[in-house]
Amino acid sequence: MVITCDIAQDREASVSTDALWEERVRAKDRILRHLEGERERSATNTPHPDDLIAAYIDCAVTAPWQSERAFWLRAAATVIKSTPSEDHLHLYRRAARRVQATYSLPNRERPGTHVRPGPRP
Repeated sequence: MVITCDIAQDREASVSTDALWEERVRAKDRILRHLEGERERSATNTPHPDDLIAAYIDCAVTAPWQSERAFWLRAAATVIKSTPSEDHLHLYRRAARRVQATYSLPNRERPGTHVRPGPRP
């Protein structure tokens, strides 16, 4: 009888865990679709890469969650990568300065603040 109860409890826990996991995935998908829509609207309304990167960085530094912040930083990185390679360093530095100039984001949460800068070229 005890073994049967243990098996039943394990199955119930497994079903509950699976249901929670599926709901979390659905919620994440909804949030991601919303963010992707915002990203596309910004890209449509802001055609110049400098301005688009700035808009994405602004979204990143005001994002309430770290995962959302990562989304916007990846969006900015994608724009940088889509430009000619000779512009990458300039755009990256400009984006980094914008992040560093943001006081709404605690220093420990600013991307790259834990990395020691190397020698300047």
